[in-house]
Amino acid sequence: MGLSSLDDITIPLGYTVKESGDYLIKTKQLEGINEDLSVWLVDLESNTSYNLQENVDISVHLDKKASDKRFALKVLSSRVLAETNMASDLTLLKANERGLTIRYAKKDQYITVYDVNGRVHFNKTIYGEEQPVSVDVKLNRHQVYILKVGNESLKFSIK
Repeated sequence: MGLSSLDDITIPLGYTVKESGDYLIKTKQLEGINEDLSVWLVDLESNTSYNLQENVDISVHLDKKASDKRFALKVLSSRVLAETNMASDLTLLKANERGLTIRYAKKDQYITVYDVNGRVHFNKTIYGEEQPVSVDVKLNRHQVYILKVGNESLKFSIK
């Protein structure tokens, strides 16, 4: 039985290796995953997320000691990760490594961009800007972010 549309889930993943060194994690094809779900490997040490459905090769340095808290497997709704309107008054028009272009209904809003691990990448009150608003923030491709404007928020990733 495969995974279907459900609430976001997180599965802690650890590792055990006999020697310290660089290791390669590969995905070829994920089976049994509903197409409206997105599967991510999160390296909690480097604060990097990898979309496992993109057939990525992940190079990581692992210490000889075992760890049961180094990684997490996150299964998220693809609908949540789409760069589309999740809230009635907030729309993400464009997202890339250099920033965001957003539209929101109310003026003078506090804007925050943070990753799924809670690290804040941008926070500032934007006063009386014409719509749409450009937000200058450095973002990474293999990362899930949350955009919060006032009381509205949405999740997105850069593809």
